[in-house]
Amino acid sequence: MNRRSMKGWVGACAVVLAAGSLYGIGAVQAAQNESGAGKLIGVAKAEALALEHASGHVESIELERSGGTRYYEVELDRGATSVEVRIEAYTGKLLGTHSEREDDDDDDDLAAYRDGRPTIGAAKAVEAALAQVPGTATEVDLDEEDGVLIYEVDVRPSGDQARGNAVEVGVDAVDGSIVYADWEHDDDRDDDDDRD
Repeated sequence: MNRRSMKGWVGACAVVLAAGSLYGIGAVQAAQNESGAGKLIGVAKAEALALEHASGHVESIELERSGGTRYYEVELDRGATSVEVRIEAYTGKLLGTHSEREDDDDDDDLAAYRDGRPTIGAAKAVEAALAQVPGTATEVDLDEEDGVLIYEVDVRPSGDQARGNAVEVGVDAVDGSIVYADWEHDDDRDDDDDRD
């Protein structure tokens, strides 16, 4: 190989290595973000940010994923309309808002049960649920059960309880007391337990 072709070959290798390392760094950063190595802003921050962009009563907050992006979807009730606000789960950046006319009778029922009583809010409900079951809240919904307003908080537990478990914690929407905690076990883990 002559000196000229050797320089060309070395230059081409350098370009390939540089491109590969840039791609590799980007892929590692994306994988860290997707694997949760980045810190989620949390439901309380998502609720506060959503309320900066739209007014209303928070009906639900859900941690979602679409096209590699994790975000909190915050649904606000405004009487005749509802507003959906999407907040990026790691940065808190506003991804968008969408309003639509409210045709859901369930929301009318919730308004009737609320009848002027202030609720503790989704953030405080999550705080109460996480005090009961430490972990990550992935969803919170305001619902009515037997005439009582309840925040249903889905928690992915941390620590030894995390593997194969999910918990729905019911929090009284008016006084913040824990109404129930329903543990759901992964079927695969149940099968493993049956073999012991």
